[in-house]
Amino acid sequence: MRDAHLNLYGDRRRAKRDSAALKVYLSGELWSHRGTTRDISRRGVFVKTDWEGYVLGTRVDLTFVQKKQALIELRRYSGIVVRQANGGMALQFCWTPHAERLANGTKPN
Repeated sequence: MRDAHLNLYGDRRRAKRDSAALKVYLSGELWSHRGTTRDISRRGVFVKTDWEGYVLGTRVDLTFVQKKQALIELRRYSGIVVRQANGGMALQFCWTPHAERLANGTKPN
């Protein structure tokens, strides 16, 4: 069976993906779970998780945990579930003007 993100011409993603294994906390209105990223891009992320309660179109708040020496840095984003496969889910980031500036390396006002 072919993955939903592939078509006859190959991968149709619009952004380059990088492999990454970051701890991520997932939360919604009445739930919270943990997972680990498999890959990430400017547009979205694939999160491995054993939780199966998500539905396509569900908005998910994500908190990424990055350890840098003695410091722990938290990064918060929101995403929409766009695909379910391989023991996890693909999320497309919800873009705001602030997030777009950060992604482009421009300092927010």
